[in-house]
Amino acid sequence: MKLNKKKNFEYIIVSTIYNESEYKYNEKNGEKQEKPDFILKRNNEMEFGVEVTELYYNETSARLKKRKKYVEDIKKGEVDKRDIKPLHINSLYLDIGNDNEPNYQFLFNKFTIPEYTENDYKKAIINRLEEKRNKSKEYERNLAYIELVIYDTESFFYDYSEEETICFLKKNSDILNLIEQTIFKNVYIMTMINKKPNTIKIRNNQYQRNFKKLK
Repeated sequence: MKLNKKKNFEYIIVSTIYNESEYKYNEKNGEKQEKPDFILKRNNEMEFGVEVTELYYNETSARLKKRKKYVEDIKKGEVDKRDIKPLHINSLYLDIGNDNEPNYQFLFNKFTIPEYTENDYKKAIINRLEEKRNKSKEYERNLAYIELVIYDTESFFYDYSEEETICFLKKNSDILNLIEQTIFKNVYIMTMINKKPNTIKIRNNQYQRNFKKLK
C-alpha cells in the first residue's frame, strides 16, 4: 500500500493499535481514503472505520513541532505573525549609527515557549473531540462502527503515573461526557505515561444510540 508522508504517519499510528496480523486493511485504504481515515475488518466481522487525529495545545504549539527548524527561524526573524503574541516575541536591534543618524540592525528575536497547564491540555482534548464530533456526519455510513485515535504530540502525562492519569480523567468528567456525545465506539489516546509509550482506551457507553441516530 503506497502512501504519502501524512497518510503513512497515520498508518503507523493505526497499526500500533490494530495489528495487521489480526486486522485486515481494506484495499480502499490509501491516500484517497478519508472520512474516516481507514477501513478495517477483523475475521468475518463487518468493516469498521478508524479516524486519526493529532493533539496539540494550539496552532502555535503545532507549528513549533511540525515545522522543521522553526525555532531557529523565529530567532532569525522569520516568524508567523500569529505566534508573535503567544511566544512574547521581542526583537533585539543594535544601533551602529551615530548621534545624528541612528542605524538599527536586527540581531535576533527573543521569545518564550508557553508553559501549558492541565487546563490547557483539557481544552485541547475537548476542542479536538468537538471538531471530530461535528465532522462525523461526513463519514461513510455502511460501516459497523467508527473509532477515534488521538495521537498526543504534547505527552502531557509524561511525568504522571498511571494512577494520576486515571485521576485526571475522572476529575475532568466533561471529557468523558463529551465522548459519550460522539458516535465513536472507543476513543484511544496514544501518549506517554510515566516516561513510557502508552495508550488510554476510553469506551463510549452511549455509542450504539449515537451511531444509530447518525444513520
